[in-house]
Amino acid sequence: MRVSRFALWIWVPTAVALAVAGGHTLDARAARDSASSGYGTIRGVVEHGFDREPAAYGNVMILGSRLGAMTDEAGRFRLVEVPAGRVVLMILLPGDPRTLDTLQVIAGETLSVS
Repeated sequence: MRVSRFALWIWVPTAVALAVAGGHTLDARAARDSASSGYGTIRGVVEHGFDREPAAYGNVMILGSRLGAMTDEAGRFRLVEVPAGRVVLMILLPGDPRTLDTLQVIAGETLSVS
């Protein structure tokens, strides 16, 4: 999954369930590369609807930053170099209201959400 920085993305807002699943996992490469600089990684899967189908090609972004990614066909995304601390993750899917979730990013760790 390619993570991109963006100036402006325009999509119809959407609603999705997103909850921390399984807590924090340590990625050795991410820990080595980002622990000293105060950054972490967020990865996960976005699902929507009552049957929780993967949400392909939705936008996932960190409010107040230029960090964002698009979900792949299976609803997966990955955001790297997320500043450590409390962040608000926003998910936009066509046809659904936007979803906001507050997460705690720890430097050098990968936070898994679904």
